[in-house]
Amino acid sequence: MRKYMIVGVILLSVLSFAKFGLVLDNVVVPGTTIVDIPEDSGMFITMGGLRLSLGFIDLGAVTPVYVGVYAPEGMMAMPVPAGLLWILYGGLKVGDPIYLYGRGAYVLKSQFGEDGGLTPPSFDVVGIAGAGINLANLFIELGTLFSLDDIANTVFKLYHVGIGLRF
Repeated sequence: MRKYMIVGVILLSVLSFAKFGLVLDNVVVPGTTIVDIPEDSGMFITMGGLRLSLGFIDLGAVTPVYVGVYAPEGMMAMPVPAGLLWILYGGLKVGDPIYLYGRGAYVLKSQFGEDGGLTPPSFDVVGIAGAGINLANLFIELGTLFSLDDIANTVFKLYHVGIGLRF
């Protein structure tokens, strides 16, 4: 019992220095990477979530809330039920107020089976790298997503745009 109390006190001490935040992440897929659509079109996924920043370490979780397409004629977006897909990430950032970041992310997805039940979740691992800027408690990030299995063919094909507020 005493060991658990000591671990709890240490954990609370560490978390007292952490900054919690709300984040709005967007993944942008340009038309050049999607077959059979014009190059000046594409799609985007808007995700909302939480982030924990402890010095140069970031941990977070986001879930999609909107999926949309854009084209020269206009844009259309539709809401997505939150929680069907979760992206859990952790990484490092170097520099302040302008910083570089690198993260590893697990994409945890569940799919509905034929009987309406959820099938077991599957995992995909992606990398995220880019640059950001801290403006007081606001942060803005721009980067790229890539598959860790095929970095050379996936880097700079999907883009990450994030904005958030730290408390």
